[in-house]
Formats: sequence, C-alpha cells, structure tokens
Amino acid sequence: MGAPEGARAALAHRLQWAYHRTDRDWVGLTVGWGRETEHDGNRLQTRPFRALGLSGRHELSTQWALIWDVGWNRYRQGYARTGVRLGVRRTF
Repeated sequence: MGAPEGARAALAHRLQWAYHRTDRDWVGLTVGWGRETEHDGNRLQTRPFRALGLSGRHELSTQWALIWDVGWNRYRQGYARTGVRLGVRRTF
C-alpha cells in the first residue's frame, strides 16, 4: 500500500508460484492486481491494474545461468504494457 503526496492510497496484491527443478533452476508465475499510482506528466493518478508475468532461471554451468522474464500489465484506460527481458547471470 502506498500513498504518495497529492494522490490517493493505492493497494496492490501479488501472488507468486515457482517450480524449482534444482536450487538454481526454476520457472515462476506472478499474478498482480489492485491500484497503482503513476505520474502522467502533469499530475499523479491512481488507477486499477492487472499484471501477469512468467520468469525463469536455467543453470548453464556452476557459474553461469540464463535468466528471462515476460510480463504484461493492463490499466483501465485501455493502456497495456508488455515486455521481455533476457540475460545471463554469473555467480562469483
């Protein structure tokens, strides 16, 4: 729950599920909903949203892993935001 100065309070919820094949190899699902406060260029607005995300980490070796995220957010005014991230992670 957050309430920036000049905006209404925004309450959001997030539910996560993950399947771990090993300690370092997993796939996860995230579902979110509630209200979010954003700045539209002129003022702060609090509006409802829904979100869905899928992510994973897959071990390539003892030091290297492939990481990825796919996400989708939708707001009441018909605005939707999607994104994909892909990367590598090194463990020291």
